[in-house]
Amino acid sequence: MKRTLLLFCFFGSFFYARSQSYFGFRDDNFAGIQSALFNPSNIVDSKYKADVTFVSVSGTGQNDLYGVNFANILDGGYDLDTQASRNFKSNNRGNFNADIMGPSVMFNITPLHSVALFTRVRSVTNLVGINGQLIDEVNKDVNASDNFLIAGGNPNGVSNSWAEIGASYATVLFDRDDHFVKGGITLKYLMAGVNGYINGNDLNVAFTKNEANPSLSEYYSTGTIKTAASYDYANGNDPKFDMGSAGVGVDLGFTYEYRTNCHSCAGNRYKFKAAASITDIGKLNYKNIVENTYNITGRVTQARY
Repeated sequence: MKRTLLLFCFFGSFFYARSQSYFGFRDDNFAGIQSALFNPSNIVDSKYKADVTFVSVSGTGQNDLYGVNFANILDGGYDLDTQASRNFKSNNRGNFNADIMGPSVMFNITPLHSVALFTRVRSVTNLVGINGQLIDEVNKDVNASDNFLIAGGNPNGVSNSWAEIGASYATVLFDRDDHFVKGGITLKYLMAGVNGYINGNDLNVAFTKNEANPSLSEYYSTGTIKTAASYDYANGNDPKFDMGSAGVGVDLGFTYEYRTNCHSCAGNRYKFKAAASITDIGKLNYKNIVENTYNITGRVTQARY
């Protein structure tokens, strides 16, 4: 039971983020090697003849459970429960994304051909179906709580991390009068990091308040929780990248520009441009998955909790 309530607290404290990397920077004309991650055609006819990155980091966070003002958090003493805006629903969700680019380089072979090599480590975590109303009730002080029966539903969370080594090539496909088209492709070798998931099935939690002695108030829960990871976490093993669990990936991208005919003009020649790409085509197998299922049916008093 204690494990169950800790898991609910984990759900309640998790923040949500879209799986976007280098947001607001990647589409810039001076994004350089980072732009290759989202559209490999960007590296040709670039503002740079060459671009080298030793390390860059991107992380994003967003949630639909708590809304916070980061300026207030940086001032210190921020109380999430009282100062954050809260939106407790039966199906809150969350996502976190981290992206680290290691040593990477792009350069122009000729004005019509460019190549790039990059190294990268990525992590994406998603949570869906989290019952924020239940989180709110469990986090309340026992003296402020009333009897409740809440269906926790079927919460799900999954996390993936992996490393990439990529090679990109881009070329100008068409350049005539006002019309300009370029295309690119990236081939990637993928190495598995950690895959894990937590999965609730038909969770229900009831609270019975003992007015005479609040410490004897009881939580009662039913359902099952399944957890799994690509390493033996139950026996204390540490997560690590697995050279034996590898895969391949492909990115494809194209860019169209409607241009002026002024070849000697400074700055951007296009009046407008449109781009499209498909990234992360491929497959990665995580081996040695360890899975455990817990029956969480039981009772626990407020004092024990």
